[in-house]
Amino acid sequence: MKRPDKTLITTVLKSSRLFWALTAVVIVLSCLAVTKGTMQMVWAQDEVAAIQAVNAKLKAKNSILLRKVESLKTDRAALEAIIRQDLGMIRPNEVVYVETAIATATP
Repeated sequence: MKRPDKTLITTVLKSSRLFWALTAVVIVLSCLAVTKGTMQMVWAQDEVAAIQAVNAKLKAKNSILLRKVESLKTDRAALEAIIRQDLGMIRPNEVVYVETAIATATP
């Protein structure tokens, strides 16, 4: 049997070590990329959850406003109350009395 050449063995070993070193570097970089991607996905999911919470609050507020609009369209008493409160309007020949606090002197 022919004995392998020492230079061939050292070349193969060196190239084998280089291969494993490069493989290790690729694996480490892949793990870092996956970790970064996972973190970005978690942050994105948190952001989506926060936006969904804001949307839910806005939908509730819109629902309240829509009910108020409908009541103003159909209920004359509700409309009159808004006109009186927000616009300060009164009916013709109506007198408004404004109550003011009178400061009392302390003896």
